[in-house]
Amino acid sequence: MDLPGVLAPVRFLAAPMPTGLPGGGVLAVAEHRLDRTYTAVARIRFPGIGLIDSTRRDARVAGWGGVLAGLCAHAHPITRVQVLTRIGPASGADLRRWHTDHTHAGAPAAALQITDELLATAGAASSGRETFLAFTLEARRAASAIRAAGGGPEGAAVVLSRQLRTLHTHLAGADLAAVAWLGPRDLAEVVRLGFDPHSARPLAEHRATTAADLTPAGADQRREPGVSPQLAGPAAAIARPGSYQHDGAHSVTYWVASWPRHQVPATALAPLLAESTHRRAVSMHIEPLGPRQAEREVMRERTARSVAVRMRQRTGQIVPEHERAALEQAQAQDAERAAGHGLARFTGYVTVTVTDAKDIEDACTELEADAAAARIEVRRMWLTQDVAFAMSTLPLGFGLPHRRW
Repeated sequence: MDLPGVLAPVRFLAAPMPTGLPGGGVLAVAEHRLDRTYTAVARIRFPGIGLIDSTRRDARVAGWGGVLAGLCAHAHPITRVQVLTRIGPASGADLRRWHTDHTHAGAPAAALQITDELLATAGAASSGRETFLAFTLEARRAASAIRAAGGGPEGAAVVLSRQLRTLHTHLAGADLAAVAWLGPRDLAEVVRLGFDPHSARPLAEHRATTAADLTPAGADQRREPGVSPQLAGPAAAIARPGSYQHDGAHSVTYWVASWPRHQVPATALAPLLAESTHRRAVSMHIEPLGPRQAEREVMRERTARSVAVRMRQRTGQIVPEHERAALEQAQAQDAERAAGHGLARFTGYVTVTVTDAKDIEDACTELEADAAAARIEVRRMWLTQDVAFAMSTLPLGFGLPHRRW
């Protein structure tokens, strides 16, 4: 597998699918050979929270919080969680396949003609959305368990598989349905679509065709859905100061520099996740902290804020309201930590992708307007667009440094 730039150390391993998990017989594990991390990815489906009553909405939000809180245990081997949503034009292949499978043999010719005409424009008129959850295991955290499982990448895959069984149950309790845990060809297809949006329609049609083909694939991988991992990367990629060109597409990635400073509803990111004119990827990276690390982080922040306020008071200066608010927030975090709540570091990235370079600034303007509507500040990641693309568009566990800078 030949991936560019920061993705070069990544390779896909094949591990047995854990019992009870949906998907094929093989689980894909993305190994980063330098960081010694191992990532598994699930394609998920969720009912949404925009149109339900507040009680059920709060229950679903609390369920997701419970999933993250479970990862805040001391020395938990899962060190990162990535939530990735990609929005773009739908291929219409699944709709056409469903229509073919359910058309009555005696249907009127006029009805068939009208339906065929509608299906011909279905891809251009509809928008597709797919969401992934990626869980990353760090070998350093699970060294003893990996040795007990046989050591090496194979032992790490075994330990990760054990964690996934528990996580799958917790996700179901949070109303997050893992449709499938991705195999190597499935994950390679996800990566390929990130680099080459033009391949979306042929790959969707290939998947729909192979899903309907009951003939065993055997050694002929052309009859298997997905993409060979050797073909996951782009044919060519060029990093420019303000954009990233990959195959026939151009992308610009933004970092979420500032989240809302006031209390917001659970639907605060709806403007970013809504259908847009251009392809978009929204990625959140979460690092659950263990109890001891959480205590150190909270006390460091509380001490720094308290010292800043007291120094101003001692010298007779006016204390700005934002410093008072930061101190109150640090005190509230300390109280929540003492009450047993978990703490996590997190960050977010948003990418827009176009197939015509002339549209790239229009796509950026639309994204910046949606970010303003969501009350978040985004910054274009100048001179690091290739790295930013990997963190934002691909579910491979990138996105957070080991330490705060």
